[in-house]
Amino acid sequence: MSFLELSLRLKGFPFREAEKELNRIQNLSSEEFYEWQVKKRWQIVKYHYENNEFYRSKVGNKFPDKWEDVPIIVKSDFQSSDKKLISDSVKKKDLYTGYTSASSGHPFNYAKDKFAHAMTWALIKDRYKNFGLTLDSMQARFYGIPFERLDYIIEKTKDYLSGRVRFPVFDLSDEMLETFLGKFKTEKFDYVYGYTNSIVIFARYLIRNNVILKEVCPSLKVCIGTSENCTYEDKVIIEKAFGVPAVNEYGTSEVDLIAFEDMNGKWLLSDENVYIEILDDNGNKLTKGGEGRILLTALHNKAMPFIRYEIGDKAVIEPNNDKVIIKKLLGGVNDLIVLPSGK
Repeated sequence: MSFLELSLRLKGFPFREAEKELNRIQNLSSEEFYEWQVKKRWQIVKYHYENNEFYRSKVGNKFPDKWEDVPIIVKSDFQSSDKKLISDSVKKKDLYTGYTSASSGHPFNYAKDKFAHAMTWALIKDRYKNFGLTLDSMQARFYGIPFERLDYIIEKTKDYLSGRVRFPVFDLSDEMLETFLGKFKTEKFDYVYGYTNSIVIFARYLIRNNVILKEVCPSLKVCIGTSENCTYEDKVIIEKAFGVPAVNEYGTSEVDLIAFEDMNGKWLLSDENVYIEILDDNGNKLTKGGEGRILLTALHNKAMPFIRYEIGDKAVIEPNNDKVIIKKLLGGVNDLIVLPSGK
């Protein structure tokens, strides 16, 4: 058992039950799965309508008959509402809480019930298997870290226990990237994970210095970019420098893992946990392909109503009447500032 699984179970997250439920869902036939998902999304709408003050005020006095009449929720709704956001039926001890990153300009606190959060990690574990990874595989983590002393110590302790080495992305000068490379020479990393932009900068450094990371660190299997969109051009640079496949992870902290690319660059959606819709500018479902707005419905979260929740990103999809087939995600992109010192 990985440290992450153990810590989840010690904190009361029903990880085993979540894995069993995920396995049950994945063993449904196509017809059974479609029926399950339709039933599940209506169940979560009704649940929040009956138990959540904020959602009841959003829907109004009449419960919708058609899915298209279920109101769309945006991030600012959670910020501006004077109603209670967390369902009365979920006890405080059964909550997982956090806050969004504010990359969209609309940060807010969110909550999940413990089963919903366990389902997220069960799904991540399942997707990682496709790359020969487990939840305790050795990770090179290109990520931020809090500056406050206590929070910093907590994150570093979690890194140590989880088998990951953090490469802080606040200084990506050549001098710092050289120390990063030195770490890869001494550690047996299974994969690289983190902000796409920072990983690309490291990759460009390797290319300039004629280094292939897989030759320096033979245990390396894959590079997973998250938070920012890893474009085709980014992948070419990363794969040239690292000598391993580069794939995209796409998700939001408040909802779930939304999609994961496979080794062939095809998106595998998180249909077991999230109902995903792509709408045109007029709010109509896209069936003939094209670019549209992404809406998410968290199927398991009873704590907060992430129902037809518009996250602000867009996707290009293939023509298909029943199933969303994503060709391209149009998510966030970060940039870099170079200071006079070279930092």
